[in-house]
Amino acid sequence: MLKKIALFCIAISIFGCKNEQKETESTVDQTEFKQEHNAKTALDYTGVYEGELPCADCEYILYKISIYEDMKFYAKYIYKGKSKEIFVEEGNYDWSESGNVIILKSEKQSTQFKVEENRIQMLSQDGKEIESSFSEKYYLQKVN
Repeated sequence: MLKKIALFCIAISIFGCKNEQKETESTVDQTEFKQEHNAKTALDYTGVYEGELPCADCEYILYKISIYEDMKFYAKYIYKGKSKEIFVEEGNYDWSESGNVIILKSEKQSTQFKVEENRIQMLSQDGKEIESSFSEKYYLQKVN
């Protein structure tokens, strides 16, 4: 009888240990998936985006940007209703730590865009979503 009880206790302790390992491995796998699944790794973000951004002292800003795989960008924009001059910016971009925001760096300024499926959203200078009655107008749609 003691042998049966001893075998039963050993079996319970062995199976109990195995369950804990599986839960730990599963948690690690889920954490790694969340860290790797972001705009940088999951979306086809390179291409051309365009749209009409809000403007305080003009009708709107007609904005077109090309984002390249080699971490470079080319943007041009016009302040409609204010000037016919075409402004051009080009430079490099980096990714935020989260892998969901690109940071455009040119000689003139630094601009941030949140990358989503087939569109990008212009963010404020501190990297936050712009909250206003025009919030939906801060998106540029992918055209190719």
